[in-house]
Amino acid sequence: FPAAMSEEEDFGLRAIVYERGSLKLLDQRVIPYEKKYLDVKGSDDGWVMINSMVVRGAPAIAIAGVLSLAVELTNMNLPDDPDETLELIKGKLKYLVTSRPTAVNLAIASRDLTNVVTESRKKPGATSRTLAEDVVAAAEHLMKSDTEGNLSMGKYGSEAIQQACKRQRDKDTNLRVLTHCNTGALATSSYGTALGVVRSLYSDKVLERAYCTETRPYNQGARLTAYELVHDKIPSTLVTDSTAPYLMSKGEVDAIVLGADRIAANGDVANKIGTYSLAVSASYNNVPFFVAAPISTVDLSLENGSGIPIEERSSKEMTHLPDGKRVVADGIGVWNPAFDVAPASLIAGIITEYGTVWPNASGEFDMKGFIDNASKGGPGLSMPLKETKGFSEEELKSYISSDPVLKTKVQGDSSAWKVKEVGDGNINFVFIVEGENSGIVVKQALPYVRCIGESWPLTADRAMFETNALVDEYKMCPEHVPEVYKFDKKLSAIFMEYLAPPNIILRYGLIDGIIYPKLADSMSTFMASTLFKSSLLNLKSSEYRKKLSFYADNSPMCELTEQVIFTDPYGDAFHNKWNSPHLDGDIMELRRDAAAKNAISELKQKFCTSAEALLHGDLHTGSVMVTQSTVNVIDPEFAFYGP
Repeated sequence: FPAAMSEEEDFGLRAIVYERGSLKLLDQRVIPYEKKYLDVKGSDDGWVMINSMVVRGAPAIAIAGVLSLAVELTNMNLPDDPDETLELIKGKLKYLVTSRPTAVNLAIASRDLTNVVTESRKKPGATSRTLAEDVVAAAEHLMKSDTEGNLSMGKYGSEAIQQACKRQRDKDTNLRVLTHCNTGALATSSYGTALGVVRSLYSDKVLERAYCTETRPYNQGARLTAYELVHDKIPSTLVTDSTAPYLMSKGEVDAIVLGADRIAANGDVANKIGTYSLAVSASYNNVPFFVAAPISTVDLSLENGSGIPIEERSSKEMTHLPDGKRVVADGIGVWNPAFDVAPASLIAGIITEYGTVWPNASGEFDMKGFIDNASKGGPGLSMPLKETKGFSEEELKSYISSDPVLKTKVQGDSSAWKVKEVGDGNINFVFIVEGENSGIVVKQALPYVRCIGESWPLTADRAMFETNALVDEYKMCPEHVPEVYKFDKKLSAIFMEYLAPPNIILRYGLIDGIIYPKLADSMSTFMASTLFKSSLLNLKSSEYRKKLSFYADNSPMCELTEQVIFTDPYGDAFHNKWNSPHLDGDIMELRRDAAAKNAISELKQKFCTSAEALLHGDLHTGSVMVTQSTVNVIDPEFAFYGP
């Protein structure tokens, strides 16, 4: 190594100190015991420092690598022949990539700079010096854009985590967030990716505490992340890697955010060893698990994570202390992979400098679609990027038969089960799965209004609110609400009690002239029980506010009611339909009726502002199942606190 530089200037948390012709890298192997910078003279120094982890973190590796070449090109005597210089630069870029094979950022930066120098050679009058200057400028731009991207990533990440915690943890303040390895200013040009998100949460005044893992065996979390958190005076706690799942089980972690060294096209993520364990534990404990990384980390050539090369490090990182002392029995075998792969299905969202990528109904991410959108100037998309489809018959059978709880509800061999799609409503898909004298109902919400299609998008989160409403109503009035067995958030699917024949939708029975003697008494019991027990007449004020806050997020469904009940019928609207010309006169009369418009406006105001109790929100003859002796209320996807 070059001699350590004695710095009079305090570079703060800067891992990379660069000005044209000069590059210094903070030796992160000796943090926090010592703070020293090593001088980088060229790409050979850069390769060694990346490989030996003087500098680490996928973005910082890419920046340090190309800047080491930039310094070399600035200071070296170039060949006279520009073609020779072209091959020289391409060779050095290819060589740098071999320093750390898993982190894709350096490979992408090498590819981009190879394209830059290749195009530069095609320019009229190109010389060796102009080729070098174009490469240097591109390397400097990479560092500048990384800083800008990190700041944007922090903003998007803070918003995404607050949103996810509001839905999954019923809170968006006083958040406790865990991070793994080091993804801060020491792993990037400045600020950080995942740790930058933590910084943004703290600056937004919603972070109560940050937890960082040791990150064995190299202890990047203990040595580097803890160092950054203490430097920024962020309330923080260090835990061992194996403590993190137990911490989640105690309810002490609201979200996890960590970085990535490579992301496959479907959203599988390779990151520091231990990431997979955290993702599994987070899924089990209902903790949203986020990845924060620039889009330069995405490798679209890989369909999924199985093709990501996993670097294996020296056994000495596990068997010896930094001073060279052996701490394990001589002769023991050692396996020391530096990375593992977390499957996309366990990831809540991937935070980038262009916004947050959300998974589709199958739990995968359309990284190519997102990047294409970003390259056209579009922000992160809030809806799934791939076309979302409902369950097929075989998919549904497979899902239920593989679930230990659900398969007890449908008896017999799954190959003999009958699956029918019986959705009667305008919005969702409803399936009945029948086995031997048993069955289950599956209701799936797709991100659009079913009867119209994708031209009328609608949040799939309505299934989550419907599930909670069914569970709440079942607790308040179990004799008139079906039981929910499971909710799958990834698939927006509710699995619930099957109300077998002779149960029938009330509408059909009334049309046939059937009298239901229990109907009035049962409906009044349902309404009295649910309205009273969900109101301040029954609840403590703290519990009432908690419920009110949760159901307030069902805003898209409330807005649909406001649109189709309180607004569209009284004017010219795209979705209005009627039997023309038979009703044309009635429609015109309604639109001219000022008194009707005033009356409906008053009702709309009450609907929007008077939050007294939990309302079903869509209680009509199509949302009630009846027999001569039973009444059950279903389909509360419009549930909200209203008048």
